[in-house]
Amino acid sequence: MNRQIIVNNTYGEKRIAILEDRKLVELHVMHSEEGNCLSNIYSGIIRRVLPGMQSAFVEFGGTRTGFIHANDLKLNITYEEYQKNLESDDDEDAGSEDQSQETQNEPRKHTDITEYAKEGNRILVQVVKEPIGQKGAKLTTHISLAGRYCVLLPTITHIGVSRRINDREKRDELKEFGQKVLKKGYGIILRTLAAETDIKTIEKEVVFLIKKWISIQNTFQKGRGTALIEPALDPMLDFVQNTAMNELSEIVVDNKNDEKAVRDYFAFYGENPDDKVKFYDLPYPIFDYYSIEPEVTKLVKKKIWLKSGGFLIIEQTEALTVIDVNTGKFVGKGDLESTVVKTNCEAAEENERSTSKSAFYTAGI
Repeated sequence: MNRQIIVNNTYGEKRIAILEDRKLVELHVMHSEEGNCLSNIYSGIIRRVLPGMQSAFVEFGGTRTGFIHANDLKLNITYEEYQKNLESDDDEDAGSEDQSQETQNEPRKHTDITEYAKEGNRILVQVVKEPIGQKGAKLTTHISLAGRYCVLLPTITHIGVSRRINDREKRDELKEFGQKVLKKGYGIILRTLAAETDIKTIEKEVVFLIKKWISIQNTFQKGRGTALIEPALDPMLDFVQNTAMNELSEIVVDNKNDEKAVRDYFAFYGENPDDKVKFYDLPYPIFDYYSIEPEVTKLVKKKIWLKSGGFLIIEQTEALTVIDVNTGKFVGKGDLESTVVKTNCEAAEENERSTSKSAFYTAGI
């Protein structure tokens, strides 16, 4: 796979396009005024405790209060409980089969939120789900700090190795390293990309993440009221972080600050930025040069035409995105079944290319 990351930074807006084999597969648009908060770490204040719902409302600096469940306030929590709280079944690096039989067989204990939450208390929280519609942000006190090769879990005792690492010798090496981190009092998940590097590089990253965690704690302890303690990684760097170097052909940016950030990131991991990082300085827009703008225009339309004459109607709701498939102008050349199948095949291809996690309705006349 040949992956390119194209970043267009204009006043108040950053657009990140992911191209695979020169085809647009992902587009992310960030507006500075929207205040994206996912994965940010805040100093929050508990404003209201709801024993009947085993949850609390937390003021953290967002446009409205966030929501935290009792299990996200517990001091002693298993990794399985943490994973369930995040509802992260689609995270390929979140899971690991490396869990003890004792943990699996341990009976569930009733959690009483009044033991952990008092109105007016300051707590350190991380946003695990952004606000949507009338729902406030979902928060947790169990902070996770993600790097390229691992995720540090400062409050959870756990060693995990990504299921995608199949080499038994490498897995054993990573587990042995995880034991060393565990003895320092930190949980760790070794991500898929850990298989492509050496232990010294992972150790360097762990030291960096531990120092970050200590800094976060110190800032929280010195502060008062609500405040942003640690912003999430820039989305541009997040895409780089989650892409194997042998799959990333180039990252092209049109902003000097972005170029410096990417170059610094590559340098930290011992990669030569000159091989991958390019600054775009031509006189016409970067998205036009890479033929992305026409695709963007198509993506924001509610109605998308298919090659055969059928079309999609896309409706975004608070809970999900719904795609209605219609045969439209396409009447087919054979029977009804072949007409519908062809329309649905085209719709599936369009959906895979331009959308994700969408509900599908089959085409009908």
